[in-house]
Amino acid sequence: MSTFDKTLPSGVGLIDFSVYADPDDVLAYNGWPARLVEQPLIKAAIEIEAQLESGWLPGDTELRNAPKLSEWSIANRRSRGQGIYLLGYTSGHPRFGGDRTFVETSHLVAIDTANFGWARTLSRWYRLGKRG
Repeated sequence: MSTFDKTLPSGVGLIDFSVYADPDDVLAYNGWPARLVEQPLIKAAIEIEAQLESGWLPGDTELRNAPKLSEWSIANRRSRGQGIYLLGYTSGHPRFGGDRTFVETSHLVAIDTANFGWARTLSRWYRLGKRG
C-alpha cells in the first residue's frame, strides 16, 4: 500500500480525508470518535485538499507562524487502522514549549514531496526541516 492516496503533479502527496466525511464515522483519534472531535478538522482538511488539487500551494501567509518539524519521519499506521502521522522534533509549536520537543503530529493530510518544505496535518501547517 502506498503511503499517499494521490500524488499531484506539483509533488504534493495527499491522504484522502473524504472517506472520513461521514459524521457517523468512528475513526479514533486519541481515543475519541471522529464525529465528536475531528469532524470540523476533517472538513477543513477536505477543503485544503481541494485547494491543493486545484494547483494552490501554501505560501508565507500559511507558513510564517507554522512550527518547524526537524529530524522528522513518516509513521504509516494504516494497517493498524491508525492513519499516517509525522514524528519529529518541533520548535515554535503553540502547544509544546521549548525548542526541541519530540512530537507525534495529528493525522497527515498533505506533504510537499517535491521539496519537503511543508506538511499539513489535521490540526496545523508545519515547516519541515531536515529529515531524520
